Amino acid sequence: MIRLLLLGAVAAVVILASTRDGAELEERAKMPPEGKPPKKGRTWDLDNWSAAAGGHIPPPGLPMTARLPSAAGAALPEIRAAAAGYQIPGFPEAMDALARNESGGRYALPAWTYDSRPKAQRPPGKSYISAWGAFQWQNAHVSHNFGKARAYQMTPEEETAGAVQRYSEIVAAAGGDPAAAFLWHVSPAGYSFARKKMKQGVPTREAIRQGAASRGAHYESVFGRYLEKWDDEWPEALA
Repeated sequence: MIRLLLLGAVAAVVILASTRDGAELEERAKMPPEGKPPKKGRTWDLDNWSAAAGGHIPPPGLPMTARLPSAAGAALPEIRAAAAGYQIPGFPEAMDALARNESGGRYALPAWTYDSRPKAQRPPGKSYISAWGAFQWQNAHVSHNFGKARAYQMTPEEETAGAVQRYSEIVAAAGGDPAAAFLWHVSPAGYSFARKKMKQGVPTREAIRQGAASRGAHYESVFGRYLEKWDDEWPEALA
């Protein structure tokens, strides 16, 4: 099992994520469901990128040496196997649902709006988007957890089992409810809010819901979508 380089207190990681890098991490919430391209704003084309020599056009800012995306679902067996090892009820199903929503369960998938070029090289108003991989982790997120500067530098094991390990720590710190992993993924600041509510005696799932709501309607909606997908695979998810 891959060991994460940064295994400090959950609170410390959340503070980092919700301050300097909070805006970038929360950009993940804008990823379309099932890893499908949005109708507008797409910055790259998978067919062109993976075509024969001479036809490669990777997303803006992603080097030619980056791994090509896998087929849909290819990363799911490794993700579920890693999650099962933590023996948390509903956790394998939660990780499966999260990966399906973020990337369609693909290895090495860049966000469809990926653009990691410096600000001076991006079109006016174009956001910095570095989300990549099965769980669409951003560069800053990967730096905190793996000590690597770019998300696309993750190994396949880090991208799947390593990420699952981090989610398991988040879940354990929130009383064992896998829904906490969804909230942390959507908004580290919302997760921090939920943890404070738990310490005040608010029941775990209610605190998690309040954490999602604290970030506004958009993040609450994204969080709810994860719960629904999880419920499709594990009927006790919304019990």
